[in-house]
Amino acid sequence: MPITVHACTSLENQDLARQIEQLYQTSHEFCSGEHALKQLKDALLLTTTLYIAKFNDQVVAVIWCTRHSRSFKLHYVVVDPLYRGRGVADRLVSEVCRFESLAVPSAEFITGCPVIQRILTKIKPNVNI
Repeated sequence: MPITVHACTSLENQDLARQIEQLYQTSHEFCSGEHALKQLKDALLLTTTLYIAKFNDQVVAVIWCTRHSRSFKLHYVVVDPLYRGRGVADRLVSEVCRFESLAVPSAEFITGCPVIQRILTKIKPNVNI
């Protein structure tokens, strides 16, 4: 499945914001997609980058990457229910690590949940928890 991964530092595009809000409706980490979107907009003003996985211009997964000096916390991953079990989260986390390691070669990645921890331990054996 040809997934493309993009970094996003703002949600000015209303269609993108709507897709992300709908995606977070399926997540258990926030009380609603609207709540997730509000927190995400606030986080993007600080040190967070949103990484988006798209399939045919449709957002199918997202993950937050918050930078703390040389370390990056990966958290709030969500995959569209129609695309779960297809390796989308694995690909997304792997691409985020690749992108951030290009910018900070000695980058350390910190997990934000057990799902991300499982993925990171496959691609980066020495991960902080």
